[in-house]
This record gives sequence, structure tokens and C-alpha cells, in this order.
Amino acid sequence: MGSMALNLTRALALMFAANILFPGVSTASGSTTVCGAPKIASTKTVGQKKSGSGSVLSGANQQLFLDAKSLYESGRYWGALTKLEKIIETDRDDPAVYLYLGHAYSKARKVKEAARAYDTYLQLEPDAPDAEKYRTLVNVLQGQQRNEPRPVSGAGTASGDYMKETTATGLFRWPDSRMPIKVYIEPATAVPGYRPEFDDVLQHAFREWTTATDGKVKFEIVTNRDGAEMVVSWTDDMHAPELQAEAGKASIVQDSEGIKSAEIQLLTVSPFKDGPVGCELLYNICLHEIGHGLGLMGHSPYPEDIMYPQLSVQTGITPRDARTFQVVYAAAAEALKGGSGSSSPEETADFDRLSPANKAQLFLKAGTRAVFAGQYRESISKLEDALRINPDLELAKSNLAVAANNLALQTKDEKERVNLLHKAIFWNPGMEAGRQNLNSIVETLGTNPTDPAARVLFANKLEKENDLLGACVELLEAERLKPDTARATRAAQLRQKVLSSI
Repeated sequence: MGSMALNLTRALALMFAANILFPGVSTASGSTTVCGAPKIASTKTVGQKKSGSGSVLSGANQQLFLDAKSLYESGRYWGALTKLEKIIETDRDDPAVYLYLGHAYSKARKVKEAARAYDTYLQLEPDAPDAEKYRTLVNVLQGQQRNEPRPVSGAGTASGDYMKETTATGLFRWPDSRMPIKVYIEPATAVPGYRPEFDDVLQHAFREWTTATDGKVKFEIVTNRDGAEMVVSWTDDMHAPELQAEAGKASIVQDSEGIKSAEIQLLTVSPFKDGPVGCELLYNICLHEIGHGLGLMGHSPYPEDIMYPQLSVQTGITPRDARTFQVVYAAAAEALKGGSGSSSPEETADFDRLSPANKAQLFLKAGTRAVFAGQYRESISKLEDALRINPDLELAKSNLAVAANNLALQTKDEKERVNLLHKAIFWNPGMEAGRQNLNSIVETLGTNPTDPAARVLFANKLEKENDLLGACVELLEAERLKPDTARATRAAQLRQKVLSSI
């Protein structure tokens, strides 16, 4: 064994999928309802004592209630809903709040929610002068729910989701480290057809996604575009190819961590009639495009789901929409945590349902992220997982070579160092940094790196030790020094054996 000092070179990883856009476009159809409706008579005064408890709303919630009443009386029901729902997060026993909440849900045509709000009002104020009227209204609303046509599509897949359809073009998720997602809504007062209540509808749609995902995704509305991760804009331009006969579009950009930004564009005019888009249809469009922005880039095959490509009969996010989001995010999380022992049985099961192509892409992302973090062993493991599924992933080969080369610089065990450098050259034969490092360590082991015969002898030794990958690389290095048909054939046969054993 020689005593020559090593001078090894570090290699750099390649970024994964930088600035690749994944468009997601929705189609909307059917009749719509124009925003705005007559005012209703005033109800209870904010802060009125509640039956039984005698307590009143807190100061902050009093102001929210006044703001909600003002929005409601001006026909901005979605804005009122957002504020009223905010109140009941911390103060759940003021009857006046639930009464207005019932009114606002009714105007927004959210029948189930309206019935629930009126029923809560009656529980808190059973002896109110108008109690009988609202008991009758609750019965009517509940009857409407019972008489609604049942979905003809059934429960969907056995798992109650449409994971296969929505991941057909890939699997995407926002990483937990980027929560809450910072959302900037571009001012649109100069856009024809725009009305202030459109922003109310949009913000309530963000709120519904947070509720439907049990807080897994959160949003923060910001007032400056700089630093925003999701940007929403309004347009009346139906001549844009993506918006012809459609009402919205979304695109995402991802990196090795996951989704890093999204853009959503929404029409202020209806593609189905003259005039502005109606609030009921707009709400569904907002929910649909936000779903795309969250990574559900495909569509549901079931008409009642909000991610169905044609929006007309939907009434919000369905349990199946929420379940699909859950399994997509759980599957992506499993790829990042795989092998750590921290995955839940549910995450593992959801990951197992993914297509091979999606699994390979997730392992590629996880391996690339690990190499940038200097976690070279984890990177090698993930990238090898990707290559077991798809041996043609060039980025996985390149970054695996980088991880193997850089780990060789860190290890003190000479045999492991040689194995790692062989692995680097096997997956990326054009990696000069790895080749220089391999030549240096081969020379310290007593083999002349510039002598093809010596490299062949080393290959023979490795093959006898069943190190087929190392033998293959040494034969290829000898071939680079002096071409030989028989040697090249032998190297190709060894390479095939290695690939078939992965």
C-alpha cells in the first residue's frame, strides 16, 4: 500500500426542477347568481346579554361583529361570514352572532351551515320572540338537505378519494416549513367587472380550505407582493388561451423541498353570460383554483367534488376532496420520512398507493434535498430508491454521484472510500472530480491509475470479491486509457448485472 497523500475534490449537486411550471386549469359551467341581495331587518344589538350566562362579547369580537353587520347590510355576505366565523373561534355562546351567521350562510346558499347556525341560535335563545319562526326555518332547511338528489357517483374509490386522478401528472405539496402560505391579492379596482365582495369570496375560500384540511394548510394575507408565495390576480381577459370558456387558472413552481410558489388568476366576468361573475360560482372557482395551488393538479371524476373540472353543482369542499388532499400530502411526507421509523401506518399505506413514477419523483426530491443539506448517506439511500424504480432518471444519477463522492471525502475507511468513488463513477462516468479522487486513492492502494493492465487486474480482484460495480468501473477506466473490444463487452455485461440487481 502506498503512502501518497490524498487531495480529494468536493462535487456540487444539481438543483431539482428549478422554476418548472405545472399549470392547472379549471372549467366552470352552469347558471350563476350575481352578488348582492336586499338588506334584512336589524336583529340583536352587539354585546346584548345572553340568556342564562349574562356575558357579552369581548371588545375585539364586538368590533368584528359590528364590521360583520356592516358588511352584511351592504350585501357583502362572504366578508360577513369570515368575520362571524372568526368570532365563534373564541366566543361560541352569543345568540346574535349565530343569528347573523345563519342569515349570511343563507345568502351564500350554504344550506347545511345555515340550518346549523339557526339551530345554535335557538339553543342559546329558546324563548326569543322570533324563536318559532326560526324553528320553522330550520325544519325547512333540513328538509331541503334531505330532499337534495343523492350523488350518482357513489363514494369514489375504496379509500374515498381520487388520488390516482389528481396525481396523474405528478405529486406536489407545500412543505410544512412554508406554512402559513403568504398570499398576496393584487388590487383590482380598475379591472372591469371587479367588485369589492370578490375579495371577500376569495378570502372565505382560503378559510374553507384551512377548515377542510384540519389546519394542515394555513394562509396569511399580506399587503406586499414582495415575499408572497401565492399571488392571486383578477382579469376580464377571456381572450387568453387558458381562460377561453374557463373562469380561472393556477400554476405552481417547485424545488427540492416541494411547492415554493403559486399563481392564481380569476375572471371578474362570466364566460357564460354578459356581466360580472356571480358570487356562488366565483366561490366554487376560488376553491377549485386554490386546490390546484395547493398541489391537487389533476381533477376529480366525481361531479359533486370541488376539484371536478366543470363547476356548476358543487356546494363546497367535499369529504372526498379533503381526503384526497390528506392522502396526497401523507404520501409525499412518507417519501421524505421513509426509513426513519417515524411514518404512521396511514402515511405508509397512502404512499404504497402511488404510481411508480410518482414514487420515483418523490424519492428524487428527498434525495436531492438531502444532498444539499450535506446528508450524503440519506441522499444515496433515497436516490438509489428512485433508480430502483426508474434507472433512467438522469438527475438521480448525477446527484447520487455527488453524494457518493462527497461522502468519500468524509469517511476514513479506505475500502468504503473506494466503494463510494466507484459508485460515483458508475452513475456518472463523466464526473471528473470523482475520477480524480478515484485515481488518487487507487494509487495509494498500489495500483497505477494510468496503466490499463493494472486497472484490469484490480477489476479482476474486485469481481472475485463479488464487487461487480467496482469491477465494472475499473474495466471502464481501463477502456478509457486503451480501448479494447473484449474488455468493453465484459464491462457492459457487468454493468447490466449491476442494474438488474438493483
